[in-house]
Amino acid sequence: GDPALQGWKARGCTAKVRDGILRLTNMGDACFLGFAAGKHGGPSVARFRIKAKAGVSHFDWLPGGAGGEARRGSFTLRGGDWEEITVELPATGPLGIVRLYLPMQEQSVEIDWIELVSKAADKTTRTEF
Repeated sequence: GDPALQGWKARGCTAKVRDGILRLTNMGDACFLGFAAGKHGGPSVARFRIKAKAGVSHFDWLPGGAGGEARRGSFTLRGGDWEEITVELPATGPLGIVRLYLPMQEQSVEIDWIELVSKAADKTTRTEF
């Protein structure tokens, strides 16, 4: 993987980091960023700063890994300018793998940072691109 993505994997799109911003282009209908969040578990929160067009999408966690059943937290983007999104992840066990799905659009999506906070485990992972 690209070391600039700091452990995140881009699927169904092209990802490049420039000037501290992750830019996603060539997005298909199942574009997402995935991350192995094995140290996170229990009720958690995903936060990220994003610039994209308006739309609805979701942040999933797969407790059993890539082959497991996905759990989902939905979010809505107002679109047009930078916004901070918070998604509650009411997990009861390990998060496993997390996936930030992005709405399909022709223009690029920009992400400044992504943060995972597991409340019970007192664990925070923040990725500043």
